[in-house]
Amino acid sequence: MRAALAACDAGASTTVVLKGRIGRSGATVSPDSPGVAWQVADDCVDGDSPDRHARNIVDAGLGMADPRLAQILAEEVIERTEELERWGLSFVADPKARRRHYSGYSCFADSPRAHGIANAGHGHAGEVVHVLARQLKRRSLQLHQDVFIADLIVEGERCLGAWGLGPDGEILVYRAGAVVLAAGGARQIFPPEPGRTPIDTTGDSYAMALRAGAQLTNMEFTQFMLHPVPPFPVKAPGVFWALCPTVRNRHGEDALAHCLPKCVEQQQVMRQRTEHYPFSSRDASKWLDVAFASELRAGRGTDA
Repeated sequence: MRAALAACDAGASTTVVLKGRIGRSGATVSPDSPGVAWQVADDCVDGDSPDRHARNIVDAGLGMADPRLAQILAEEVIERTEELERWGLSFVADPKARRRHYSGYSCFADSPRAHGIANAGHGHAGEVVHVLARQLKRRSLQLHQDVFIADLIVEGERCLGAWGLGPDGEILVYRAGAVVLAAGGARQIFPPEPGRTPIDTTGDSYAMALRAGAQLTNMEFTQFMLHPVPPFPVKAPGVFWALCPTVRNRHGEDALAHCLPKCVEQQQVMRQRTEHYPFSSRDASKWLDVAFASELRAGRGTDA
């Protein structure tokens, strides 16, 4: 949506095509996580800087992150933050009223630059989506919803648009001078999660780009993490694991003990899980995720 706003403001005839409904589809509005950490090295953190932010990104990527893109993100996110605030996005306030926003530490950062976004019930980063949606409605662009884009229209090495299926199954053709693919995650390429039937995180944009000759990057950075499954309202954020709970399978057995190497202690796994939430292979916390996946695939998960 931000790309569409920029294109429209630059004078381009712009059409936004959504697989679902605006504000209700895609990974950004996933209800799995009720909040999001917005990383920005602004004046809310003493001693922080965009250069330091960019170094953290490159270090966290273990050499796979593009330093140029990391620097662009770290520098431009400051202006984007101020822009979103002008448009109505609310960040969590500093309880001591010393800074404009509250900020804390998040995964693999060496500075507390994670700004919380005040969540009004729109999902993971859904507040950002709703703010941008209001801006879309103020501009003269086309919004086509419930349209499944099937493929790009390519001639030689040029992309001339895209085609897809409309709400009633009709074939729709979009001729365009440029196409921005922003079709979200690819949850459905993995084994289904118990109790979940995601309908739009299909990864089809990756396939479209590849068929058109584009180079794909960062495909190895898919997140894997524990989420509650209805009807159980269990939350398991990072601090939860500081309690060193025993994780049991459907038979009441210690699931972590099944796969833990002899040289690794459960307390070490739990302590390192408090330092970051998504799966990472760089420390012992990985054995917790390995245990979850192994137990589920062996049929020892719960009936939820």
